[in-house]
Amino acid sequence: MRWSWIALLLLLGGCAAATGESGTVNLTFEARNQAGQPITEARAGETVQFVFRLENGSRTPVRFSYTWPPHRVLVRGPFGNTLWQAHEGMAFIQMMRDESLPVGSALEYSAEWQVPADVAGKLRVEPAFHAFIDGKPLEDKPETITLAVTR
Repeated sequence: MRWSWIALLLLLGGCAAATGESGTVNLTFEARNQAGQPITEARAGETVQFVFRLENGSRTPVRFSYTWPPHRVLVRGPFGNTLWQAHEGMAFIQMMRDESLPVGSALEYSAEWQVPADVAGKLRVEPAFHAFIDGKPLEDKPETITLAVTR
């Protein structure tokens, strides 16, 4: 039984693009301000939204399968210390969910973080996204980004 869980965890590893029957499904990750604009800088006290966008660029609809939440975000301080983790301390039922992703459509998943007043410097934002497209794990993982925070 233990090896079954390990195999499942390996299959659910972080990812960024999958090839469907007739094209590609793309996963992007970015930080946004309250107005929804992409950002690389924020001020202490502001709210930052971390957004994963899954877009079907193939010529056919695809089946998107995941456990909730499919996305995770870890924010590390200038010295590598963990400042925040999306969904920390929350419990979820780990049951597979399926959604259809029509041609040309996109799904977005996000997590919001209120930057603490005492935080400043270049922060490392590490995203992870765990899902399957048409039964195959997404390949590659979303890229880590840097968020410069000033007071």
